[in-house]
Amino acid sequence: MQIVYISKNAELMNETLDYVVNLMKFISRVTIILPKEQIRLIKKIKGLNIDILDEKSILKEDYSRFEKSNHVKKNWLLRSAIAKLPNTLIEKEFIMSDDDYRPLFALSEEFFKQKGTYNAYYFYNLKDWFLEGQEYDVAQKNMYLLLKSKNLPTFCFSSHQPQIINKQYFIEATKEFEEIGREKNIDEWSTYFNYSLKNHPEKFNLKKYQVICWPRLPTDWPVLFKPKNPFFENFYDSNYLQNELFEGLSKEYNPISHDKISQEKIRRYEQILSKNNFILGLRFFLIKNFRKVRLFFRQI
Repeated sequence: MQIVYISKNAELMNETLDYVVNLMKFISRVTIILPKEQIRLIKKIKGLNIDILDEKSILKEDYSRFEKSNHVKKNWLLRSAIAKLPNTLIEKEFIMSDDDYRPLFALSEEFFKQKGTYNAYYFYNLKDWFLEGQEYDVAQKNMYLLLKSKNLPTFCFSSHQPQIINKQYFIEATKEFEEIGREKNIDEWSTYFNYSLKNHPEKFNLKKYQVICWPRLPTDWPVLFKPKNPFFENFYDSNYLQNELFEGLSKEYNPISHDKISQEKIRRYEQILSKNNFILGLRFFLIKNFRKVRLFFRQI
């Protein structure tokens, strides 16, 4: 199976590929889309057929818009361009990923696809998204209103883990949202999966995400539910610094100690999550509903 990455950092991409070749054995073809100046830095890896595409070459007339865009819109432009590439470059089914989504344990194709149906991993419902201020937050609010206006489901699928894509459905979803995505911040994961859930429901299995480090730290914002049996890490280099979550643990793949290190990462993350999620959720609820809470206490 093919996995398709967008990247802007060849060094980070190379580290992630070490995990992929060892833990995702069903992957035989890797396609990486990145800036031209980074291409020569991608290393060859035995066992992987690696294709590299210059982001400018696939964006074509949209490249000038891309250069002026924020990271959310850049992701949309890049991934909507993927839908237009021929089957010789992008296969009819492929795994879509960012360069910092790393497997924690060995997994098979069945994690993504079961008996001809696709697993769709979500981490939130967009109607419940309450954070503000970041480009990503704006995209989630835009997505909720947009999906609701089209009578589509409103799950949030930007789960920060690789997900399987049916190219034909991806083309359909991209056409449905293409013009809006060129003007507003929207989420390419949630457009595809919510569109597909409505239009091809028999082909999808809705599942809860299986990731650690989304959010980066369990104290960043309350999760809707605790990930069970995480299989991926949303990698942050800062998590490995002194006094941070994964201090003392290796960032690089080690075939001897990898499983043990992954188990320790999960233990540390879940320990903090269990301690903080309720209190954090209460705090954010009070902030979001400050006026209502103040009015309630004035009335009693």
